[in-house]
Amino acid sequence: MMDRALACRLGTFGAAVVVGTAASAIAAASLAPALPLLITGAAGTALASVAAGLFANDLGGIDALGDPDLRNGHLTQAVGEAIALVIAEVAAEWQKAGRDRKSCKEVHALKVAAGKDWEAINRELFNNEPPAALAETELAAQYFATAAQDFSKMQALDCWEEWRPVLDALQGKAWRRQTMAGVACPMTKLTATDYDQLAQRLHEQFPKAIREVLKRDFAAGKEAFAGMVFDLLGNLTAGQQDLAQQLAQWRAATPSLSQALAEQLTADLQRLEGVVIEQGIETRNTVTEEGGKTRDTVTQEADRIISELKQPLPTPHSPLPPPTNLPQYRRTVPKFVGRDVAMDELTALVQDCETVAIAAAVSGMGGLGKTELAWQWADREYAAGNFPGGVVWLDLAAGNPGEQLVLFYQTEFKVEIPAELTEVGQRVDYCWRHWLRPGAVLVVLDDVVRERDGAKLAMFGPGGVFRVLWTTREEWSGVKRYPLDELSDEAARELLASYIDAARLEAEPEAVAGLLRWFGGLPLGLELAGRYLALDGFLTIADYLNELHLSHESLAQRPAEMTYPHGIEAALALSWGRLPSDAVRRLVLRFGLYGAAPIPLTPDEQKAWRAPLKHLVNLNLVKRDGADVVRLHPLVRQFVRSRLGVELTPEEGKVLKREVAGAIVAQGKRIPDSFTMEQAQDYAPWIPHLEEVAGELLPWVADEDVITPCTGIAQYHQGQGLYGAAEPWKVQCVEVARSRLGNQHPDTATALNNLAGLYESQGKYGEAEPLFLEALQIDRESLPPNHPQLATHLNNLAGLYQSQGKYGEAEPLYLEALEIDRESLPPNHPNLATHLNNLAGLYRAQGKYGEAEPLYLEALQIIRASLPPNHPDLATHLNNLAELYRAQGKYGEAEPLYLEALEIDRESLPPNHPDLATHLNNLAGLYKSQGKYGEAEPLYLESLSILIESQSVNLQAGWYNVIDFYQTALAAGLPDTRLRQHPLGDAIRSRL
Repeated sequence: MMDRALACRLGTFGAAVVVGTAASAIAAASLAPALPLLITGAAGTALASVAAGLFANDLGGIDALGDPDLRNGHLTQAVGEAIALVIAEVAAEWQKAGRDRKSCKEVHALKVAAGKDWEAINRELFNNEPPAALAETELAAQYFATAAQDFSKMQALDCWEEWRPVLDALQGKAWRRQTMAGVACPMTKLTATDYDQLAQRLHEQFPKAIREVLKRDFAAGKEAFAGMVFDLLGNLTAGQQDLAQQLAQWRAATPSLSQALAEQLTADLQRLEGVVIEQGIETRNTVTEEGGKTRDTVTQEADRIISELKQPLPTPHSPLPPPTNLPQYRRTVPKFVGRDVAMDELTALVQDCETVAIAAAVSGMGGLGKTELAWQWADREYAAGNFPGGVVWLDLAAGNPGEQLVLFYQTEFKVEIPAELTEVGQRVDYCWRHWLRPGAVLVVLDDVVRERDGAKLAMFGPGGVFRVLWTTREEWSGVKRYPLDELSDEAARELLASYIDAARLEAEPEAVAGLLRWFGGLPLGLELAGRYLALDGFLTIADYLNELHLSHESLAQRPAEMTYPHGIEAALALSWGRLPSDAVRRLVLRFGLYGAAPIPLTPDEQKAWRAPLKHLVNLNLVKRDGADVVRLHPLVRQFVRSRLGVELTPEEGKVLKREVAGAIVAQGKRIPDSFTMEQAQDYAPWIPHLEEVAGELLPWVADEDVITPCTGIAQYHQGQGLYGAAEPWKVQCVEVARSRLGNQHPDTATALNNLAGLYESQGKYGEAEPLFLEALQIDRESLPPNHPQLATHLNNLAGLYQSQGKYGEAEPLYLEALEIDRESLPPNHPNLATHLNNLAGLYRAQGKYGEAEPLYLEALQIIRASLPPNHPDLATHLNNLAELYRAQGKYGEAEPLYLEALEIDRESLPPNHPDLATHLNNLAGLYKSQGKYGEAEPLYLESLSILIESQSVNLQAGWYNVIDFYQTALAAGLPDTRLRQHPLGDAIRSRL
């Protein structure tokens, strides 16, 4: 535990630095040989008492001084800030050297404790007891009597070991901070050696740090330490009246020094004057002779110090850092080596060009570290503040770079893109045009491939403040290319040393040289080899090298375009060869069949695959993102896929593909027609894998599930109101059903019905009707007459006719559907509720309220019993019953139903969903009917805003309702204040 005497010495040292530096400056500035002797002798003693008084006052020990600006704890805080400054330098060095993240976080926590909690630490150490006199005159005198050339040797404490109690106190405060923040196992990573290193650095660097902190303190206009310096300069050289007057002007420039301190200095310096007189006539003559020179020197030095200390501090950075997703793609290399020149050259290249490509020097070769260089450079430039608008990383190998950008934009800026922008290109363009952070923006496109990505690249050349960086294996016209060479032998050896113990490398120099030649400076190969050797301490490097040659000779064939003799497959093959069993190999082959995205694991899979996953992770063939997600590096995924035909017979390969496709399809079946936003987040990770099945694995999907991948993807998009994104998948679903199942299969009817339903939602009634009719014809020919699917398709066609006002054609279809439902479904089935609700809606539209109400009530009862309380379908049923009551004038019964529906909508739907607009409009209509215009107005405006944003088919009706409302409400005396202030106000008033 640090005692209060130790804290006292640190504070005293802070005062000593200020006044002692001033004494040093006078000694250096004087040309008279006798003056330095006076300052280092009597002046030192005088200044010691000044420092002692200042420190005691800083701790509240001298109440008689009376001036409150010296009892504000600034000196104590300066000591804490100086300690924090030294620890911050150590933290930066550790991070650059690749220290583990937890150690860097804990040393950062020590820095925060020093900078923010030092005063609290002092109070706690004193146990809230008034301190005795804390002046350490002898210690201060030692510092203030130090000659100028010896100031660099000053130390606050006698030895570095005395700093350990200081660090212990900081560690305790940091532990409490992290514990309160919910950090697991706080402050447990740093070792005793780490604390010793920090103590040694504090011992060496604290004098320099406290001087820097006090300089900043003065520049910020806080404590008046600099004023004390200038008083000292003036009084020590006040041999002449005109110089005294000049010094008085300097004194006025820094008026914050208290009167009490000025009087104390004056008394001390009067005694000092007596010492000067005793030096005799010779000294006085010398001083007089050199007075002019001294005055000029002191004047220049004081002006310089004033100018320097009054420079404004840099404007602090915004408290919110620029947006970036770089941490999600954090590199795994513990030490980034051999690319310093490349980093600097890349900086110059990006400054000159809007788009830059980092390309391998040899076409077709991967693993040279293009991605590593791009990430490290982007991370460095981001940390330096060179892209204040943000840095976004897009992984093109994972697919859908446009959707990746849209997701980044919506996540980082917490905004939704207008729903009417359904094409990816439109949504990407919206991001560029509405970027919400000012300043330069870096966009990194990782692993650009011409055949795969060429058509998408037009979206990623926004220009302006945006700078685009590619990584690619190919050469491109119109893009400034930066060729990346292999690592030098020195850099390659350093990379290996970041994984393998130095003694182990030094023991086998010839084998290490052979390993470097084998991988030819390829960073990925060196990383995999280093990790592999690090996992097996009993394997010599020579044996590893021999195994590489002997066990995989087929991989040693050099392609003609390669500049070094081996490919990256060699290192991957070695890791593969170390897999302990067929079960482990089969699992990674299984992962290779999934899409190029993180793979979620079910609880049963986590339990069943625990042992083989351990081997795969240890050999770096699989990365684990938390307990329930794994992922394969794109190169590893390619390699694993190439092993399918080697490791499995054709029949075994088919079985595995059927298993994987079946597991993914099972997840697609979970996606319903409507769902909450929380459920959407649960379904989202499976969409890339469903796309993989739809594109690559459909031949191995059973006939009864063949439409599920496309249907699931389409429902995921349509359930969020993204009709444009859903349409191509529903079209593909029809094509797959026709080609695989034929034109008379019930699943073909389902695919046709689903596409027709989408067209109806978009108001494309002419395109929807023939599809509905064809689906019904297939159902009647291929299904029993009481099949639930037939009922659903009858209901959907009836809904289309109702939307067109064809009530006579709709009613018999609704009745037939209900008859089938009651015969074939349980009495509490949601489909029965839907069909009851729809028939009730038809009767309400015809004014048959008595026939509609019991149907609505029965439907609502079923929905409450069968669906979660926040399900969007429940909101729809509530709204529809409320509409019936409003039409009957039963306003008191309608309002609570509307309000409950809106509460569910706001919880479960996106804020721009068309259903939310409909329900807002309906509640507004109720209030209008009651003359509650002030309550209706904001609902109408919100509804219209959503309809415009989503480009809903109901937009024209929304405009009509709003205009009709204002014509009625304004005439009734509603103030137009809200209307004038609303963004749509001008457009609405122009239509009144």
